[in-house]
Amino acid sequence: MSSGAPDPSADARPGYDPALTRQLLLDSALELFGEKGFHASSVQEIVEAAGLTKGAFYHHFTNKEDVLILIQDELVAVQAKIVAEILESRASAVAQLRALVRMMVLNASRYQSQVAVFYRERRFLARERAADVDRRWDVVQQQMEQIVQRGVESGELDPRVDSRIAVAGIVGMAVWVNQWFRPDGALSIETIADELAQMALSGLVRGADPQ
Repeated sequence: MSSGAPDPSADARPGYDPALTRQLLLDSALELFGEKGFHASSVQEIVEAAGLTKGAFYHHFTNKEDVLILIQDELVAVQAKIVAEILESRASAVAQLRALVRMMVLNASRYQSQVAVFYRERRFLARERAADVDRRWDVVQQQMEQIVQRGVESGELDPRVDSRIAVAGIVGMAVWVNQWFRPDGALSIETIADELAQMALSGLVRGADPQ
């Protein structure tokens, strides 16, 4: 495997698939960043794990930070899409909040490596790029807060509930699931998502069992 200068003909090889190559590099980087951290993972290790060359890497990315920002972007995009779908539904605020908690918990398992890298490695992004990710994530969190605030205004949720604190608690709870959940454990992620949603709602719903 070559570790020298980029191969200018990397995208001209017979059978070369740019999209597949890019995805292999992303998957390799994600696994390494999750296991070793951003700084401890080298471009050489990324390409070796992907079975590719540095030429292929530099054909798609300028540096490791490009890969890290893409991982961040993709997770924010996934969360934003699901939150938007919940907001567009005609369900009650309680039903939307239940769906939100379940989504956050399920995604903490479904995108376990992405979630870990998002929260642990974002500090290694350049200030401007980190600020851009933060702005887009803030928009998603504000949309989550809209669900809580609507529930407060409709009387479904306790009027003392602070929407920012509620969402921060939900996000924190879901992120922590990422740390301890194991697919081969006694409880399925669906069961855990249902129970945590019930626990969260029990502390938010106004004087009623949130079934």
